[in-house]
Amino acid sequence: MSETPLVSFVIPAYNAGRYLRDCIESLRAQTFGNWEAVIVDDCSDDDTLSIALRMAVKESRIRVVRMPRPSGRAFEPRKVAVMAARGEWISKLDADDLLPPDALERMLALIERSKADILYPTVFRLEEEGKTVRHLPKTDGYYHREIRGRSLLRDTLDGWKFAASGGLTRKSLYERIYARHSYPPGNAMIDEVCSRHILAADPVAIFSEAPYLYRRNPESLSTRRSVSVFDYIKVAIELIDLTESEFGKDSAEYILAQRQNFHTIFNMYKLLNHSDFSRKETAIAETLLCGAKQRIDWKALKGHVSPRYSLILKWHLPERLMLRLFRK
Repeated sequence: MSETPLVSFVIPAYNAGRYLRDCIESLRAQTFGNWEAVIVDDCSDDDTLSIALRMAVKESRIRVVRMPRPSGRAFEPRKVAVMAARGEWISKLDADDLLPPDALERMLALIERSKADILYPTVFRLEEEGKTVRHLPKTDGYYHREIRGRSLLRDTLDGWKFAASGGLTRKSLYERIYARHSYPPGNAMIDEVCSRHILAADPVAIFSEAPYLYRRNPESLSTRRSVSVFDYIKVAIELIDLTESEFGKDSAEYILAQRQNFHTIFNMYKLLNHSDFSRKETAIAETLLCGAKQRIDWKALKGHVSPRYSLILKWHLPERLMLRLFRK
């Protein structure tokens, strides 16, 4: 590739052999051609790497990197891809997702008319039969205006109202965030925290109606049944710390982070009740839940959460038993 790409697609891949070829072909079909794709294989044990290498032979805009050891989360291979990227703009693309042919051209046209540092697309869920269903953002109120990142951060707490997948982000913004924050191993869902750090840096953001096609892959880390799902508890605690330091305990952001922690606690108890986790996995989850309960700020939550569920925690009742009584 002699021409410096304007956009770098960064694609972490783990056991994505079933979908990776379709993902890459959706990039090759883009009407805007000045891009590269950096695929980082996280030591897959299927044919992901061989597919990526074969596609790289066919398509000179593709580069393939293999992690020296499995990281167990998308953050490390994505960071490796970002730091290796040559483009001014980074586009996060999961290996099982797709872009329609004109998506990149539409996003860049909007970027050029704005002062934005970040662009979020409209995410559609791709069903097995090929039907698409709009997923995020929740409302049309995000379009046709520039929005500061710190304002948007509020809409990621206690439930995302838009999606951080796809879109475009200045590489320089990623570099600033990586230099400012450490992301030690031990939290498989640390991308959730990094996405909020990016918004807390207060970039200018815009939203595009260009579609990003999201496929729910049962083999992905976020959807398969694994003890790693309990790392969402760690995310909830990190967000309490983030909102307290950035906005203060009297802020709406802090209250929402407390609500997210509260709801995460009960969602994890429900998961324990409905899934067959091992004794060791259950012990890990309950240790994390104990730490999350210690971070509850009852003053901040007053009037913002279910009184019934509050009593379960305040009275130190056996949560799993009480949730069974509530048939949850």
